[in-house]
Amino acid sequence: MIDRTGAYSSGYISIENDEQAFVRAISSYLLMSDKELGLDTTIRQVDGRSIIKIVEDESGETKEIEIDPKPLIKPHRLTSRGTTCYRSLDDKYLVKYSWHGILGESETELLKKALPLKGVVNLVASDVIQNYSYHWECLKGFAPRRWHLTPKDQSLNYYDSSDSVFDTERREKYQFAEEGESTVFSVDNEYVFHRVVLSPYGRPLQSCTSVLQFLIVLRDAILGHRSLFIEKEIIHNDISDSNIIIVTPTEYDRSRGMLIDLDHSVALYDRMLSYLIRLPVGKIKFMAFEPLDAIKRPKARWNESFECSYSNDLVSFFNVFLTGCVEYGRDPDLPRMDLDSWCNNRIDENIQNKRNDILENFEELVNKKFSSSFVDAKELGKELQQLLFGLNRKPIEYLQNRYVKYNQIIQAFNKTIGQIEAGKIPNRAWSNKTTVGV
Repeated sequence: MIDRTGAYSSGYISIENDEQAFVRAISSYLLMSDKELGLDTTIRQVDGRSIIKIVEDESGETKEIEIDPKPLIKPHRLTSRGTTCYRSLDDKYLVKYSWHGILGESETELLKKALPLKGVVNLVASDVIQNYSYHWECLKGFAPRRWHLTPKDQSLNYYDSSDSVFDTERREKYQFAEEGESTVFSVDNEYVFHRVVLSPYGRPLQSCTSVLQFLIVLRDAILGHRSLFIEKEIIHNDISDSNIIIVTPTEYDRSRGMLIDLDHSVALYDRMLSYLIRLPVGKIKFMAFEPLDAIKRPKARWNESFECSYSNDLVSFFNVFLTGCVEYGRDPDLPRMDLDSWCNNRIDENIQNKRNDILENFEELVNKKFSSSFVDAKELGKELQQLLFGLNRKPIEYLQNRYVKYNQIIQAFNKTIGQIEAGKIPNRAWSNKTTVGV
């Protein structure tokens, strides 16, 4: 049996000497219900429609939601949180399923504490579908034995953001023990399967169709990040282009950009904080230099805690900004340009390429790689680089006044946004066929 806690077996069985054991095992699987097989029974099929039932956390109201059966996001490997997302057909909700360990505060708990915050996705409903301890209770009598599935390069196992990030051949090469070791269930391998219903449902940042829209969405997401950190003492810890969505403003929240996915977020007041943070998580392409350097640490230092910082998240926002300026709105008749050299299979090269672009040769990046749509965002890029790295080209941390850096960055965005809205610089637009929401 292989699940998200590892691989287990009953031990060696000779099919030649014990044919009945093999037949009984196969027969047992055939007689199991969907729930016993571990299939998700929370999505009901009614006249060809996919329906889920939820109880709203705030009002206690029970309602049924019809979802698109085709997931927006689905896992690509077993060794992950198994994050799977669906959209409601009325485009009001995002339904997210994922596995979590029980140590530290879950995304559900953090979202509840984040309510109500402008610029951060809202939690509508949450529930626990199942947990591994229940299955282990049923297996205790069989004395299951555990197999070792340890990646040869352990560092590559930590910075997986959901299921769509840095991947290498080395990551897929596991070392199996020929014979497992006896094991019993413990809190260390307890996992809980959560379902959360989130609102509003939005479109991905990549579906932007103008410079003004891109800058406003990114600024509003930074405003949400500031509120999350300063008001709730929560660091998002996984800023990337896929965790920022475009939303329609409401009477309560005028934000047009919003942060999603608090799976890897950390609460600064969590007593498990130092235990939880060993190596950084997130998309390599958008990571700041400090977490990238932590990934490079020698094996002997893997158990050292990694200090999360709001400044690292702000640098990640800057990396999202640069990615948009380079990759979005490009002239289709010109050669494609991207920043994929920041996320290849070799961590040392990733760091060096990013240092060259952001620190050593930033003028060249701005002048040669920015798309024609973002030609008027060059000055904003230079200002943001100075705010984040200064003349010494090292990340600047304002420890005494947490508002300073946020305010400076937001004011820089507002200045360029104001110039576009006043018609002083053009709002360059482009066609975009990306319509899938997240």
